[in-house]
Amino acid sequence: MMTRRELRARLDGSTLFASLLSLSFVALAVVVRWLLDPWLGDNLALVTMYGAVAAAVWTGGYTQGVATAIVGYLACDYLFVAPRGTFGFADTSSFVGALTYTVTCAVIVGLGNAAHEARHKAHGHSELLRTTLASIGDAVVTTDLSGRVTSMNRMAETLLGRTERDARGELLSDVFRAVNEDRSPIENPATLVLREDCAPGPTNRHVLIAKDGTERLIDDNAAPIRDEDGQIVGGVLTFRDETDRRKAELAQEKSERELADFFENASVALHWIGPDGVILRANHAELAMLGYTREEYVGKHISKFHVDRDVIDDALSRLLRGDALSKFPARMRHRNGSIKKVFIDSNSLWDKGRLLHSRCLMFDVTEQKREEETRSLLAAIVSASDDAIVSMTLEGIILSWNQGAQRLFGYSPAEAVGRSIDLIIPKELRPEERQILQRIRQGDRVDHFETIRVSKDGRRLDLSLTVSPVREESGRVIGASKVARDITERKQMDEAMREADRRKDEFLATLAHELRNPLAPIRHSLEILLRSEGDPGLFRHATDILGRQLSHMVRLVDDLLDVSRITRDKLQLRKTRLDLASIIRNAVEASRPLAERDQQTIDVSLPEQPIFLDGDPVRLTQVFSNLFNNACQYTEPGGRIWLTAERRTARSSCSYGTAASVCPPINSMAFSRCLRRWMMRASDRAADWGSA
Repeated sequence: MMTRRELRARLDGSTLFASLLSLSFVALAVVVRWLLDPWLGDNLALVTMYGAVAAAVWTGGYTQGVATAIVGYLACDYLFVAPRGTFGFADTSSFVGALTYTVTCAVIVGLGNAAHEARHKAHGHSELLRTTLASIGDAVVTTDLSGRVTSMNRMAETLLGRTERDARGELLSDVFRAVNEDRSPIENPATLVLREDCAPGPTNRHVLIAKDGTERLIDDNAAPIRDEDGQIVGGVLTFRDETDRRKAELAQEKSERELADFFENASVALHWIGPDGVILRANHAELAMLGYTREEYVGKHISKFHVDRDVIDDALSRLLRGDALSKFPARMRHRNGSIKKVFIDSNSLWDKGRLLHSRCLMFDVTEQKREEETRSLLAAIVSASDDAIVSMTLEGIILSWNQGAQRLFGYSPAEAVGRSIDLIIPKELRPEERQILQRIRQGDRVDHFETIRVSKDGRRLDLSLTVSPVREESGRVIGASKVARDITERKQMDEAMREADRRKDEFLATLAHELRNPLAPIRHSLEILLRSEGDPGLFRHATDILGRQLSHMVRLVDDLLDVSRITRDKLQLRKTRLDLASIIRNAVEASRPLAERDQQTIDVSLPEQPIFLDGDPVRLTQVFSNLFNNACQYTEPGGRIWLTAERRTARSSCSYGTAASVCPPINSMAFSRCLRRWMMRASDRAADWGSA
């Protein structure tokens, strides 16, 4: 832009030039009048000045015209009006001549100044138009009525590849070559408006082919040029290069398509919400996550799909304030009525302080929350479990240690975590632990493995272990989980049960042997009854035997049914005051059928005075019957079996066969063990007892 000083200098220079030019016109007029002086004399002294004034007004305007008229009058009055060489009016004719000159010059100056102003204004308009056309971004080509180029601006020269000088006078159809985007030919727009005398039409999009063959996408338009009477005198064609803008549009369209494709096919749920909370758009992932169709979801208020109205109201108010949401927890309502727990990330798009929409991402964390709740529950179970639960690396480094492990082994989590599992493993069993870890690396599970571990205070604990591999998401084994249960009491109970079973078996074997003993006397008594033929003595004798043996068998059956006594290894004794002789007689009576079968003789020698005992008659009868039965079993047919009982100082003794056994004092505490030993010893040594 021109500065004020530069403008003033230009104006000053222009004025000076005009003044000098006006003086030149005065001088030329004076010279011409001087040359005509021989013919004109004192007449028509100012005749040449009229042309000088007209020329001055045309070139310099009103001011220069007036100045030229004044200076010219003075010069001519001085040189050519009598008396010459003076100024003033010599007579009336001189005055009239001066007045006529003044009026004539005034008319010339007025008309000339109007012409000067019109020319100057036209030049200004022309220069403005030329400058405008040169500076605008559109290309402009004008034609005459025949369609030949009359002018073009620089942009037209650039796009057409021609200069204005080269193109002027040529047909516009030869200069402006364009086709449709599909390469089909078109009629020149300027030629069309000239032929049909139509108003400017809509902008067209064509492909311009420059002189060098370069192709550009353009928007063009044509209009007729009319004179003051409205007659068409030419045409104007404007066009602009749309190649870059078209590329930008195509790029933007491609970007928008890609953005829309990304939005619609993104794997995460996306939606836009307007300032009023209405859903503007939602992608496939969100619709699939909530189970709605697009018609059921888009266009509805977002609160309709939230379980907690206060939560979504809070979120919308924060977005209206311009806040961003990050991992905002919410609960969404699925179309089938189920609840989806989600995290929402959202921010708002603003334009000149106005909220356009909020862009929201929703992440379905229902399963994640369920897994977290499950993990929390499992953690609580692990923490409260009475079993020791320990996790460790594949190298045996402890990673976690629950309260059950602390109670069982005595080490706190701070003492155990980070240390080797060898902390609780006896040295001799550490190779066993290495084998377990090797199986875990292979993905195997070790179930109910019984072993021994050592507590902090040195106690050796019997444990049942279950060791499972811990896998990452890819399935690779990264550690081991170990559950240990103290089975010390269980093993003690198992041992007690095994001992009880052994005692039961031993007892039942003995009892089975004892149950057979009363059968022979009963059978013998039945034979006596059959042969008694009304003999009262034999009948009574047989019934007494039957009664005693029946009572004996009842006691044996009671022993068999008393399971608790069997497992406690205790016999129930019913002690009374009794005579040893009666016990011996009952035992002999029970064994006599066996002896008679093999024609064996039983001799019993008892002291004359009775020997009284405190004992259980049934149990004592069992002892001696067992001895006699075994003796009968292992004595040759026809042999002799004998028993002798005698009183000694502080104790009684009895002998049988060829060997003797001392009977210890009978008491309720030791009788069951004594009875068992005697019966087993009698069974093992019967072959050595005195058979004849």
